[in-house]
Amino acid sequence: MKELKNRRFSNMIVIVPVCSIIFMFLLIFLSFQFIMDRHIDELTKDDIKIEFEIMDEIFYEKENDAYTVWGLDDTSLSVSIEYMILNDAGDVLFDSADFFMQTGLETANFIAEYISLHELPKNQQSTKIKIEDRTYLISGKYYEGIYNDNDFIIQAKAGEKANTYLYVVYMDITTLQELVNTINKSLIVTLLCIGILSMILIFQTIKKVRVSFRLLERYLLKIGNKENVQEIPQFCYEEFSNVVKTVEEMENRIAQSEQLQKQFFQNASHELRTPLMSIQGYAEGLKYHVIKDTANCYDVILQESKRMSDLVDEILFLSKFETQTLKNDIIEVDNMLYDCANQVYISRYSHIDIVWNVPKGITIIGDETLLQRAFSNILSNALRYAISKIYVTGAVENQNLYIHIIDDGEGITPQDLPHIFERFYKGKGGNFGIGLSMTKDIINKYHGTICVDAKPGHTDFCVKIPIS
Repeated sequence: MKELKNRRFSNMIVIVPVCSIIFMFLLIFLSFQFIMDRHIDELTKDDIKIEFEIMDEIFYEKENDAYTVWGLDDTSLSVSIEYMILNDAGDVLFDSADFFMQTGLETANFIAEYISLHELPKNQQSTKIKIEDRTYLISGKYYEGIYNDNDFIIQAKAGEKANTYLYVVYMDITTLQELVNTINKSLIVTLLCIGILSMILIFQTIKKVRVSFRLLERYLLKIGNKENVQEIPQFCYEEFSNVVKTVEEMENRIAQSEQLQKQFFQNASHELRTPLMSIQGYAEGLKYHVIKDTANCYDVILQESKRMSDLVDEILFLSKFETQTLKNDIIEVDNMLYDCANQVYISRYSHIDIVWNVPKGITIIGDETLLQRAFSNILSNALRYAISKIYVTGAVENQNLYIHIIDDGEGITPQDLPHIFERFYKGKGGNFGIGLSMTKDIINKYHGTICVDAKPGHTDFCVKIPIS
């Protein structure tokens, strides 16, 4: 597997916003240019089209009032629309601006020179050109005809030789372009100011983030080295404070877990020592013929050996429980509960009656071995504390299986009740502090819940497991 190259987070939170700002600046600027060019084209398109229509009517010698409106300034942009005629050699034959306003042919010659070097767009599309400090919009159309004395192009009649002429319409849009340039400059200045302000804010934020990271790193190192942290660092941002709170909670849980494990091993050592001492004492008594009631000795040795075996079995199960792969068995609930009762119901509980109310035909999918252990632990506790009766009921509601195991014992003390599902917690009369915590972990694996309602004469363990 290819190893990923580590990057500095502080660098990335600079690069990404800066690149984003530059990209947005270019996008806004280019979009504005595109929109303004399109807008100017749309505004001038109709005026240019009218000029070509007038020229077409003259060329085809149609009867209209075109001559009366030629060369007026009344356009949608309030700028002058001029025209010029070029022969096939590119020479200017006529320029309306020079004809009407005596401006000379300097502008027309510049446009003619541009046209000789560049091909005009087809279909009377306009193009923008720059001549010194002026900006023009030009468009052209070719005609095959003759150039008459009225400075127009008309169709050649029979016997007349037709030549190619270029009819060019041009508009001085310098005022509009200057407005666009002014807006562009204002836009650039505005975006630069926003960019600079954003960069200042970003660098200020990065500075605070770096300080927070250093404080957090030192704090975590102290926690990792189990040093006594006298003062919790103060951060500028809530996220870092939340990390510290999470670390504190984890540290408290780890400390609590270590304390419980320590307590468990102490209890386990004591629990192992007690039966071992009993076994050793009775074994020595049998060896040296001190004890006469040998039958009772054998019972005690067997009982204490089983107690040690159960404890070792619980410890081994805990060691592999977290990584155990779950099976998908089809489990008949009533048979499983009967098997659990048979496993834990021994002769010394013969005075206790188990009352069953579990309907047949209820099935769930799960690991039968794990679920048997979970319910066996609950039944074992119920048998240990019950006085005369245990009630086992089962029902299905809203695709959930509900199992209630109720005993008539003296109940669970208020001091023990909040902790009975904690691992290694040993309540009054408990064995090893493993059984109920293990039961809860197994039920949780199946997205179920377990709760207890405890009062004198009625202790009810309720297990809910989704059937699917």
